[in-house]
Amino acid sequence: VRWVTGGAAAIAACFLLVFGMNYYQGHMVSYSSIYLTINPEVQMNLNRQGEVLELIGTNEDGKILLEGYEGKGKDKVTVTDELIDRAIEMGFLSEGGQVSFSIDAPEEAVLSEYSKELESEVKRHLKNRLSITIEIIDRQTGDTETSTTENPGQSENRSSQATQET
Repeated sequence: VRWVTGGAAAIAACFLLVFGMNYYQGHMVSYSSIYLTINPEVQMNLNRQGEVLELIGTNEDGKILLEGYEGKGKDKVTVTDELIDRAIEMGFLSEGGQVSFSIDAPEEAVLSEYSKELESEVKRHLKNRLSITIEIIDRQTGDTETSTTENPGQSENRSSQATQET
């Protein structure tokens, strides 16, 4: 009986150790980082699932932007939307401004996924609100992609200007 109980306990302990380490590495260890720069700069350290483990204001404005904000455990996209909203409220971001994402990821596939996800989400989130420039930077190579969002007033102005010119 002792042998069977001891063996079962040892197997259970090994099972917990293997799955516990797997959970720890997937959820508790920093895997990648996104640097959100408006003028405030904020570093988001993420786990493998894209959840925020830690937020760091890397300059004075970044520290001000993060005061009273709790983003730990939230998805990177949710935190990005909330920080952009806070930046607008605090006057850091306005019409014609720029939002830069510098992404530090160990794999090209992760970098590509985060780039597309952040760009499309910011465009969706700010649609009909602000016209800004979105810049995505690969932190390792320095490669940059730039796009813009448009609010409805801008597209109407452009079409009326084109009509007047014609």
